[in-house]
Amino acid sequence: MIVHVKRIREGLSTDDGFKIFVDRFYPRGIPKSEFNVDFWAKDIPPTAQLTKWYHEDREARFEQFSKQYLSELMMNPHVDEFIKMLKEHKLDTLVTDVHDVDHSHIPTLMSFIDKRV
Repeated sequence: MIVHVKRIREGLSTDDGFKIFVDRFYPRGIPKSEFNVDFWAKDIPPTAQLTKWYHEDREARFEQFSKQYLSELMMNPHVDEFIKMLKEHKLDTLVTDVHDVDHSHIPTLMSFIDKRV
């Protein structure tokens, strides 16, 4: 199984394999006709409270945000189903609308997936 990350604004294609949207909210400005993901994992992103706290001071809080998000993932009852779904495909693409992928929930999620698969 191979897992990639792609921003939805880059455009999605069939070459992306099984596409999973991993943000909590629908991406602004994206028409429904262009939201061609295979699954929306609404229960996998960080909670709204954690995200709000992080965005109040992104530079200073990234490390703590990552740790807290990892804790949320480990306690999340939807994670086992999510991991099982990932394993069912040869190529999965995690789709996001975050602007700065490297300083978002995506690196923590990818690391978590690597350890669980």
